[in-house]
Amino acid sequence: METTEGIMNESVTLHSVPLENFLIEFSSMLVAQPFLLPNDASPETKRNLQTSIMETCRYHLAGFSKLQIIEEVFPQASSDTASRLYDLVVGTMGEVSLTDPKSGESFTPAVWDASSVFEIKPGFRSIDFARMGALCKPMMAYVEGDYKTCMESARFGADAFGRHGFYQFNIIAAQRLGRQDVANEAIIAAKNGTQISRWHFYLALVTAGEQNPEDLEKKAPDSSSRHQVRCFQGARALTIGEKEKAKAVLTTAQWIPTDFVTEKMIVEADLKRC
Repeated sequence: METTEGIMNESVTLHSVPLENFLIEFSSMLVAQPFLLPNDASPETKRNLQTSIMETCRYHLAGFSKLQIIEEVFPQASSDTASRLYDLVVGTMGEVSLTDPKSGESFTPAVWDASSVFEIKPGFRSIDFARMGALCKPMMAYVEGDYKTCMESARFGADAFGRHGFYQFNIIAAQRLGRQDVANEAIIAAKNGTQISRWHFYLALVTAGEQNPEDLEKKAPDSSSRHQVRCFQGARALTIGEKEKAKAVLTTAQWIPTDFVTEKMIVEADLKRC
């Protein structure tokens, strides 16, 4: 498997190969194997399996144990099925040969190659603890208006965990810094389906200015989801200089009940900037 260096040279890399590129190519390669899925498997089934493979790779490269990864990535599967899939993913990864585009040298991805995303070694902590801890840094930087720290820490978190919050902070902070190249990379990653759900995919498009928020809000399944739409609609308006619109949208968002702490903090922080 050969890869070429991506747009964002500052992202987490395996040697000089962007981690995100490797995850997408590797998971696509495995999903295409006929022994994993029947030929008539739905696109959603294929996408879910690809996401599980990517999650397994992320956590394995960051040093988490087999048991931790199985509990996090395959909670609904039988222990035997989850164990076999884990062994397949990790075993196959150990046989992959990547080419460093800078030096031309070949190498195999190894545990701890992605550990730079953590401030503590995660092997002694739960995955959920590490993920939430990693999100705190870009979140607090966002609240303080330190967009550079927010962008950089969110980028590393996105590479490690591929989760909605990291992509959103990365996109917004990069755009507010005028780093559209970095924002584009985060938008592309979200579009590639590395987030948890299709709902998060559409929320990322709202932040990118590629999705009509009013249309999306009509599809929101609950009040927390409606709050999310208003949150990122308001953040987008503020990013492009529409302060009055941002203030109006974010003010209405404050009155919508939500269980999501991250979006609450974004709304509160951006209202102070309007």
